[in-house]
Amino acid sequence: MLVAHAPDSFRSVLARDTSNVAAGAGPYLALGTALLPLLGFLYVIVEYDAGLGGRGYLATEISVPSLALIGARALLFPSLIVAIATPQAILLRAFLRSQTGSSPRRMWSRAPRAFLVGAFFGALFGGGALFAFSPGWPASFLQEVGFVEIFGLIVWSVLAPGSGRFRNLWWLFAVGLIALTIAAGLSPRGPAASGRFHFIASSGAAPADGRYAEVARSDSWTYLQPCGQTDVIAVSDSVIGYVDEERAAGPSPKSEPSLFDILLRRAPSARLGYAPC
Repeated sequence: MLVAHAPDSFRSVLARDTSNVAAGAGPYLALGTALLPLLGFLYVIVEYDAGLGGRGYLATEISVPSLALIGARALLFPSLIVAIATPQAILLRAFLRSQTGSSPRRMWSRAPRAFLVGAFFGALFGGGALFAFSPGWPASFLQEVGFVEIFGLIVWSVLAPGSGRFRNLWWLFAVGLIALTIAAGLSPRGPAASGRFHFIASSGAAPADGRYAEVARSDSWTYLQPCGQTDVIAVSDSVIGYVDEERAAGPSPKSEPSLFDILLRRAPSARLGYAPC
């Protein structure tokens, strides 16, 4: 006599799935942390080469800890999205498993072929529309590619734990991080601060007072762009007296044209990277 096996409880499935995802996330977190200085280096090159016409050499003058901080800041928003999406995927799998006794992967494999074909073309056309109409091309495109890769790895690890190993998928994770970093660098951004800088005149290394924009900081140095120019100079923090700041609204990716606007509406190309004062 066959006895049907009752599905596991929601709590037990949730605890098991959470443990599996936490164990599998360790190598990816270690890889992402190790790549932060390289991602920061890439971010600076992309941002200032695009916005200042070849000032990416700044990346070679910034210290490794500062580059790691820049890389972490570039990935802050994607990290928040991942942190929100991961628990939801775990909860969804635990709920389905506790109610049906089958994993979502097995349920998907039993779905009718017409449903699978419809889902494929729906995702294809939906993704194409998203790429074409999202403002801020091409930064938005690269950001969406990176999100798809990272989120795909999360869903895979949750729905099919043990099927994908780190040694086989690490490169996909790295490509996703690189795409997100390049997207962050290409997104238009104004200076962190701009205004009239006053320097200590007793120091021979101090530039002339005038309007500058703060481009970046590293250790005890501040990189300034003279307004109206594309040059960048390194100034020691010790020679900066005070700053009369001028707050101005910087460019926003949401106000930049999409691929559809550029191709069919003859809109000007989107501004890329750092926007000089």
